[in-house]
Amino acid sequence: MAESNDSNELYPIAVLIDELKHSDAALRMKSMKNVQTIAIALGCERTRQELIPFLSEAIDDDDDVLLELAGQLAEIIPHVGGPDYAYTLLQPLEALVTVEEITVRTKSLEAVNVVGKNLSSEHFVEYFMPMLRRLVGVDWFTSRVSACGIFAVAYGKAPDSSTRSECIGIFGNLCRDDTPMVRRAAAKALGEIIKVADGDIIVEYLVPQFVKLAKDNQDSVKLLAMENGVALTQRLPENKSKELVLPIILELAADTSWRVRWSVGKGFGDMCEAMGESTVTSGFLDSFEKLLRDSEAEVRAVTAGNIGRAMAHIPSEVAISKIIPTVTTIVQDQSEHVRAGVAGSIMSMSETLGKDLSIEHLLPLFLQLLKDSNSDVRFNVISNLDAANKVIGVDLLAQSLLPAIVDLASDKQWRVRFAIIEYIPLLASQLGVDFFNEKLVSAASDHPIPSHPSIHPSIHPFG
Repeated sequence: MAESNDSNELYPIAVLIDELKHSDAALRMKSMKNVQTIAIALGCERTRQELIPFLSEAIDDDDDVLLELAGQLAEIIPHVGGPDYAYTLLQPLEALVTVEEITVRTKSLEAVNVVGKNLSSEHFVEYFMPMLRRLVGVDWFTSRVSACGIFAVAYGKAPDSSTRSECIGIFGNLCRDDTPMVRRAAAKALGEIIKVADGDIIVEYLVPQFVKLAKDNQDSVKLLAMENGVALTQRLPENKSKELVLPIILELAADTSWRVRWSVGKGFGDMCEAMGESTVTSGFLDSFEKLLRDSEAEVRAVTAGNIGRAMAHIPSEVAISKIIPTVTTIVQDQSEHVRAGVAGSIMSMSETLGKDLSIEHLLPLFLQLLKDSNSDVRFNVISNLDAANKVIGVDLLAQSLLPAIVDLASDKQWRVRFAIIEYIPLLASQLGVDFFNEKLVSAASDHPIPSHPSIHPSIHPFG
């Protein structure tokens, strides 16, 4: 009877294991979702000795099944016996990180890094480093791309200086790889390595790799240089950042490729926060102004979105003389995306200028954007009302806000109307109960908001 009961309990597990080999991809996927259940039923020892080798040999040709397997392997460490046996998972994961489908590789690399962080020093040297060497040595580029994604964990787990030096040396070779996709993967990994590397290693070995990748002949590689520049600036003293990083960023800001200039504009706020005020004011501001006037609307738009964060690191007198004239121009930009970008950040400049200067220089621009013909521009202004209210006070804005809010609440796009609904609590708190009840509720009755079938009447902003 006992044997019969055991057989009955194990039968569903046997079915799941059989389905892992089934020709029907849907059944394989169903079983793959239950890998942890199978592992629990088998126990840690049988999972290590039977299930993991089986999964290693039965690497599927269906990308969805492989993606599910990668996710399961990231969660299965407790079921192979914990960190002491986590190294057993590297065998199937090594196969997964070499497949062509990028989503599978990405998920598998996440799992490899989870396993790597759980390894003891002995297992790291015995199993993880040999896997890294094999990936780097494969001719097909996908393996080398994947190798880039585990270097930060490899360097962080390396138990001694010789292993760390080996990691840095191998990584340097990948930064010089003939294949652009590998160099791009190396550039993407560089920022994570910078976060865990020692100061001397950063200056001696990683800064040269940063410079090399920032001067790459492929835009796809150079696009990542700004992120790496921010990572370096966060780790280096200000004088070193100004000497080693700033000149490269200034070159990128003037690059002939608009996509590279776009990446600088996008990361400008992060870079200003990482650098000191003196560096921003003396070496960086001219490039910012040029990017705001760039010939490409995409560059102007993304840079305009960083105006507030940049201004937080600029003295008010410098902002008024160098930035405000440019902002005055771009609030009238032909591109609605540029105007939307500046609308989303302009009032955060008020924290730098203070109340009086904000009323003098920013309030006219703010009110102008409130009357913009584009609903996204007006919405971005209203969604940043909190920043304006803190410095200027809502009384000066109320009369201009009222028609803009009503117009947005009646916009032909239901998403705009729905977004205004979500901002009703903020508007009520900023405008005050009396103003809200007297002005907005009565305005809503005069200007009924068109409904949308996907929005339930119970969440209508005005009842």
